[in-house]
Amino acid sequence: MFLDRQSFDYQGKSLIEKVLIKPPIKHERVFHNHGCFLYVKNTEGRLNLSQEKVDLVPKEAILFQCDTCFMEILQTTEKEEQPVELIAFHLYPEILK
Repeated sequence: MFLDRQSFDYQGKSLIEKVLIKPPIKHERVFHNHGCFLYVKNTEGRLNLSQEKVDLVPKEAILFQCDTCFMEILQTTEKEEQPVELIAFHLYPEILK
């Protein structure tokens, strides 16, 4: 379940997103023609990209070319069942030029 979503938009595109979620969650999202830097604060999970599967590790980040991705987070690694915090930086070629 999504608890909160904040984003910084520029030229009609979301550049930075901060999302708080409560596991378990399965979410699919389609991105076209840009990169993504994803930081996972306090959970483990799996990110299924079009060509590979990546395990998400707490307090680590991943940089990948966005396409269709499917994220699965089943539980938090914290004992207090705190919300999971994800921070994404979307890297659009036309904005980075």
